[in-house]
Amino acid sequence: MSGHVDLFDSDAERAVIAAIMFEDVALIRVRDILSASDFHSEKCRIIFEACLRLQDRNVSRDLLTVNAELRQANQLELVGGSAELAEIAGEFISLANLTHHAEIVKRLSRQRMTVKEIQKLYLEAQQCDDPEALVGTFYTKMVQRLGVDRGEFVDMPKAIHGFIDLLERRKTGEVLNGWPTGLASLDKRIGGWKNGHLDIIAGRPSQGKTSLALCGAMASAKAGAKVSIFSLEMGTAELVQRFITQSNEHLTMKALNDATLSQLGWVELVDVSESLSHLPIKICDSTDLTLEKITSMANLMKLRGGLDLIIVDYLQLLSLDERGISRQEAVSGASRKLKILAKDLDISVIVLSQLNRKCEEREDKRPHLADLRESGAIEQDADVVVMLYRDESYNPESAYKGQAEVLIRKQRNGPTGEFMVDWIGSNAAFKDHIGIPV
Repeated sequence: MSGHVDLFDSDAERAVIAAIMFEDVALIRVRDILSASDFHSEKCRIIFEACLRLQDRNVSRDLLTVNAELRQANQLELVGGSAELAEIAGEFISLANLTHHAEIVKRLSRQRMTVKEIQKLYLEAQQCDDPEALVGTFYTKMVQRLGVDRGEFVDMPKAIHGFIDLLERRKTGEVLNGWPTGLASLDKRIGGWKNGHLDIIAGRPSQGKTSLALCGAMASAKAGAKVSIFSLEMGTAELVQRFITQSNEHLTMKALNDATLSQLGWVELVDVSESLSHLPIKICDSTDLTLEKITSMANLMKLRGGLDLIIVDYLQLLSLDERGISRQEAVSGASRKLKILAKDLDISVIVLSQLNRKCEEREDKRPHLADLRESGAIEQDADVVVMLYRDESYNPESAYKGQAEVLIRKQRNGPTGEFMVDWIGSNAAFKDHIGIPV
C-alpha cells in the first residue's frame, strides 16, 4: 500500500527561520548547509534571503530590521505581513536542535529535487534513442546537484590521519600508489597512473603515444583496474591488434595485417586472445565522441560496476562546442573538465595529445611543454606530462635505432627527467631498456 508523502517539514523550516532572525551564529551555521532554494515555503525562502542580505551588509538582525528589510524590498506582504513575521519569530526557543532542523530541510529539498529529475528523466526516456547516455547524464547531474562528497572542508588532524593511513596501506600493499604503466622504469619515476590525476601522453605522430597508453591499459587491467578506452583515431580492431602484438613478440603487426601466421602462430594467437579476453577493458571507438558523452559514460560505468582508469585518444579529435570561443579556449575547457572528472570519480584519466609542428622545425626536435598543441591549459591542468621522442623517426642514420626517449616534462609531485626505453617497431611496443638500471 502506498500513499502520498509530503516532502517538506513546515515546522523545521520555521524553526530555522526563527533562529536566524535573532542569532548571528545561527545564520553562520546554517548558511553552510542551506540555500534559499532549499525551503519549500515561499515565506521562509523570502525571509531567509532577507536575513542573508542583512548579514552581508553587517546589519544586526531582529524583528524590526528584518521587517524593515522586507518592506524595503516590497516583500513584507508576501510573507503574510508583520503579524505573520512576528508569529514565526515567536517560535524561537533555542539553538540546541538548529543543525538537526537544517539537515531535515536539506534532506527534504534533495528529495524534492530528485523526484523532479526522475519525472523529467521518465519523460525524456520515452523519446530517447540512447538510454545509456541519458542515464549517464542523469547520474552526472544528480551528483552535481546533490553535491555528494564535494566542497566539504577537512580539518588538519583528520587530513594528517588520512594521509598516514594511506601510507600504511601502500606499505602493506593494500592499495597501490598508482596503476602500473607497463614500464618499470616509468613506474619508478612517476609512481604509476594515479587516481584523481589527469596525465598526458604527448608526441608528434608515429612516436608511440597510443602504444604507451595501451601498454598501461593492459598492465593496469592485469593489476585489477577496470579500464575504458575512448578511441577517436583507431578502431576497435586496430586496438585489439596492438594488444595482441604487445603480448607476444612473435605476433607482429605485419603478420597480423597480412594474416600470414604459421600453424604455431595461430596457436599463439588463440592463447593470447584467450588471455586478453579476461581483462576488464572496454573500448568505445565512436568518431563523434563529445566530452559530455565521455563524462556521462564514465559516470554510468562508475555507478554500474566500477571504473578505475580511462584513456582518451586523443584530445584534439574530441567534438568540442566552439560556439563563441576559439578552438584553443575549447580545448582548454576540455582539459579542465577532464581533470574535474578524474577528481570527482577518483579515477585515473590518461589523455593523449598532439604536439604542434614547431618542435620539428628546431635542430633539436625533442618536444617541450610549450609544444603542446592548442592549449597551455593542458600543461596547467595535468599532473604528469610524458612526451615521446624517437630519434630514428627524423634521422635515418640515428645511433639510437630501436630506442625511444621518454621525457617527463611535468610532474606535480615529483621530479622531471628523461630515460631510454626499447621500441619494438614490428610489434608497436615499448619495453624497459635492457642493460640500463631501472
